[in-house]
Amino acid sequence: MTKVNSLTKLAGEKLMGFIEDQDQNLKFLGLHALKKLAFGNPKLLQGSLEKIIKCLDDKDITIRSEALSILTFLVSPDNIVRIVDFILDRCSVGVPDEDWLNLVVETVVEMCKTDDYSGIEDFEWYFSVLLDLALLPLSVFRHGALVENEMVIITTRVNGVRSYAVDSLHEILNSSQLLNSDSRLSTQSKILKAAAFVCGEYPHWLKNKLETVTLLLGESIASLPADVQCACVVAAGKIAAFCRVPCKRHSNLLNGEEGDLPVDESTENVIPWLTGESKGLEKFIQSMHPDVQERANFAYFSVSKCEDAGSALYENELVTVAEGSQKLLDVPDELCLDTPFCADASKLLDLTDSEDSDNAASSEDNFEFEYRIEQEALRERKRREEVDPFYLKEGSTTQETEATKEDQTTSHRRYRKDRQSQKKTYTIKRDLHQPDHPETLATKKGRNAMANEIDDATIKFSNIDLTQGVGADEVLRGTAGRTDFTKKEKKKAVPTRKFETIFDANHLTLRVACVSCKCKKDGFHLKHMVEVSNNGKHSVLNVALATDAEDDCAESNILFSDNSSGDNVLQSSSQLTERVVAGACERHEVDIVIVKLPESFVDPVLLWVAFEIEGSLKKEKASLQLACVDFLGEDVPIPSSEEFLSVAGGPLSSALVLSAFLECNNDQISEGTATLQSRLHLQLVDIFNDCATLVGRVHCRKANSDTAWVAVLLRVADQEGAHGVSIHVKSLFACVSEGLIYEIVNIIGNTISQ
Repeated sequence: MTKVNSLTKLAGEKLMGFIEDQDQNLKFLGLHALKKLAFGNPKLLQGSLEKIIKCLDDKDITIRSEALSILTFLVSPDNIVRIVDFILDRCSVGVPDEDWLNLVVETVVEMCKTDDYSGIEDFEWYFSVLLDLALLPLSVFRHGALVENEMVIITTRVNGVRSYAVDSLHEILNSSQLLNSDSRLSTQSKILKAAAFVCGEYPHWLKNKLETVTLLLGESIASLPADVQCACVVAAGKIAAFCRVPCKRHSNLLNGEEGDLPVDESTENVIPWLTGESKGLEKFIQSMHPDVQERANFAYFSVSKCEDAGSALYENELVTVAEGSQKLLDVPDELCLDTPFCADASKLLDLTDSEDSDNAASSEDNFEFEYRIEQEALRERKRREEVDPFYLKEGSTTQETEATKEDQTTSHRRYRKDRQSQKKTYTIKRDLHQPDHPETLATKKGRNAMANEIDDATIKFSNIDLTQGVGADEVLRGTAGRTDFTKKEKKKAVPTRKFETIFDANHLTLRVACVSCKCKKDGFHLKHMVEVSNNGKHSVLNVALATDAEDDCAESNILFSDNSSGDNVLQSSSQLTERVVAGACERHEVDIVIVKLPESFVDPVLLWVAFEIEGSLKKEKASLQLACVDFLGEDVPIPSSEEFLSVAGGPLSSALVLSAFLECNNDQISEGTATLQSRLHLQLVDIFNDCATLVGRVHCRKANSDTAWVAVLLRVADQEGAHGVSIHVKSLFACVSEGLIYEIVNIIGNTISQ
């Protein structure tokens, strides 16, 4: 470890003593400092996970909050289930603290959705966690919209979880905790919108459709806010449309949703209940909310008047759209948002004062209107009595009150307990829809906005008369200082490469990410994590990666290392998995050996993907893009100026220098220099005037350590009237120098000054 890392480790050990102290102030200060330390060094605290988890039992909410924040940095696919279960178990201990429980809801959801749910393998378990959070006994539930959104996202993107989601959300439609929540203080009733959407969008998994429609259109729903009523009415219309004519997507189940659909004998009774004597939609057709009236009338029309309308409207499944895609779309030129939809709206809204219009309203209409107001008031009074904690119903006893309280403290755990013994692997849809050419649209939109915008500096100095001399009390500002190469990076870059797709077909997708690199006698050993996803309907067998060397490994520059027998055996292929079932996603480690560095990192390496599907063997091409940063060591000791001069004048004296010039401003240079140090594993050696010297080292064996150095010189310069930075890279490996030039230009060029 370097001196900096050793000092960080020592600081972490000292701070752990703080959180074990009996003094609450010292414990809080220790946790607060550890939170800042964990932001850049999460692995440093992995061994202290148990001590941090124990802080969740502290009586002080500030200490619990700090411990909860630290756990968000320590979550990994291996421990996320254990950490989340422990957090939720703590929610049922002692008297419920509403501020703490609301913080738990927000933190657990953000913890699980990190990096597009990369840490979640069993999405059925995650959905059960959402159910537990949804039923927490809170009078002020602040994150109902967050839980609602997560439930909808998981069911739409993970096909295999829909059956369990429909069964569970059907049950909470009758939950008194959700139905009786006060919408003025709590957003917990919004979770019913997710339940309604899921039951209506996937009615083929409902075991009793008539019961579900009855719950969606019940008296309790009619007293909830208008947006919840709208969602329930629309869901009831979807279920009725399915009972009339099922859509094709409800029978052609794909991507892990395959299974035997439940047999429901109540299907034939849904439409008669809605349109017959029961008139299930009647109360919503006469609702005081226009939105509810509109949707109820449409549902009634599609069921009773136009029987084929429902199935045609809901035939296509909703697509998953990437976040922020709508902002990339341009407003059509022919669309004028200033033109009113109705030019005569003011005349239509004018109220007449004539006596004829007053006499036109019949007494029956007035009676019906007054009756509706009275019924609405009665429903509101009944709901308030159920919500009011000081209202005791007749016949209630202390034992019943205690039993109800006990049910509330344990009800939010029953879903998760049922799922703990089962662990399933699901595939989440990651090909989110975006508009065509989003980068072009965003660039065009940005140019249009800049054309109509006047910056603050122009407005500030527009009234200054430059013909007048400087007054005695006025001082000219000095010239701009030199570029600050030592500017701290505002957000620490992650050195690990992200997953990149090397093979994508209708039935199989392979994504890889480089984890580590070691230099051995036979070459560079790059450990890759390979993600294998089966996107088809049939299982894929014997998935393997291979080179074009076939049996002659001596002629190939890329091979695979097999350490299963304890010996390092090089071979031309590596089997990833024997079987991948439909809809599954697996990850496997592969040791790829690069015998010698390529001439350039620009061109990808050609590989072959071999697999067997439906009894036929297939072999298709795959492209693996190597990066120079994978071959650079992370823990490079910082040499002194004398040591660097000896290296530059010795091993690097005969090395070729590659140069480039990038047009940019000084802020971009400062920010970019701080970023490339962590991303490219470069160490800052010296700064002189407007020059910065950085060094790195290629992975090598100890005998060749002197020849593995890489030197980088950044100099602020002006060329042909353009201001920017000149980049010079010197190394005995031409491909590394070329790759670093491309990476540095990309990092500094894409840096946006804050």
